[in-house]
Amino acid sequence: MQRHSRHDHGFTIPDPVLTRRLAIPNACNRCHTDKDSAWATAAVEKWYGTKMDRPSRSRTLTIAAARGDGDAGKNGLIALLNDSTQSPYWKAVAAGLLERWADSDPPVTEQLLSHLRNTDPLARDTAARALRPALPSMPTAKEAIQALLSDPVRCVRITAAELLRAELDMTSPAGRDLLRMMAQGADQPTGQLQAAMLVLERHGSVDEAAKHLEKAAAWDPRSAALQRELAVIYSSADRPDIALAHIQEACRLEPSNAEYQYLLGLAFSEVGQKDQTVAALERAVALDPHHARAWYNLGLARFDTGHPAEALNALAQAQHIDPSDPKAPYAAATILFQLNRPTEARAAVEQALKVQADYAPAIELLRTLRNGTGGGNP
Repeated sequence: MQRHSRHDHGFTIPDPVLTRRLAIPNACNRCHTDKDSAWATAAVEKWYGTKMDRPSRSRTLTIAAARGDGDAGKNGLIALLNDSTQSPYWKAVAAGLLERWADSDPPVTEQLLSHLRNTDPLARDTAARALRPALPSMPTAKEAIQALLSDPVRCVRITAAELLRAELDMTSPAGRDLLRMMAQGADQPTGQLQAAMLVLERHGSVDEAAKHLEKAAAWDPRSAALQRELAVIYSSADRPDIALAHIQEACRLEPSNAEYQYLLGLAFSEVGQKDQTVAALERAVALDPHHARAWYNLGLARFDTGHPAEALNALAQAQHIDPSDPKAPYAAATILFQLNRPTEARAAVEQALKVQADYAPAIELLRTLRNGTGGGNP
């Protein structure tokens, strides 16, 4: 709930196996507090045998894997999305979790696009939301969302309208649906967030958007996400001190969120606090060792504080995690060049050009290395 703390709950069949593997509580051990999950597992397997290996167990393991690092749960989510025995609710869960691959994995994108035609509106709605990252770069995804503006179900039309709000005709049926929904929710934090995004995307009004977000944060002071949005919007308005205060509050509310620590590092960098920048970025990669952007920025920050060897290690991590980005090898090349290690610098810049042949900074640095003059900046 928006303004009141509440623990959601479900009455499910106890499965001690999931307790052992994922630390999910089970009712057996809630009562038998003197026993452990191994005892409970043995007991239920003795009583029920293979009946315990239910579809809900495999579904839970799939979802847990998808919420972890890497691509471990991706194929399982696709299978769940296409499993005719699953309810629309679980298909929607699978679609939502596939969002992280929507703009980088063509098979995932195709799966989500196909479910925009699902007969269940919940599946269509969630598939549309999951395609959000793909809209800026994939015209086919944008066209498919535009088709949903005339969907027979209002919640689907509103989702499509929200995704396309920057250019939507607000006098159209979907546009009017969106405005009515926003007016109805204007007394809630999410309503103010939606209003902020609308004025920002349609009119570029940073000050007006900030007013809506400040109101939302005042109504829901426990929301780290709202503090994050305020930090981003104040940073875009070139007000780094205010942005820093808000991302610090987001980190206080959710100290284990790697993305917030990453943004905190960027905010410290904006105000010139170099040591704090390194510390925040190191916390980010400790929380999420697969955060390529955090490793990349940590490399730059370590070099900026006089630690070139550690900087190169961080950039190597960034390149290993995301080999499709030429920035990390290019940054390593500039550091190696400044350290008067031209052979290694040339190898690094050539690696950047293997990733992206037309990457202009790398082309210029390679020209400089061939001429034996000049310098480069990450």
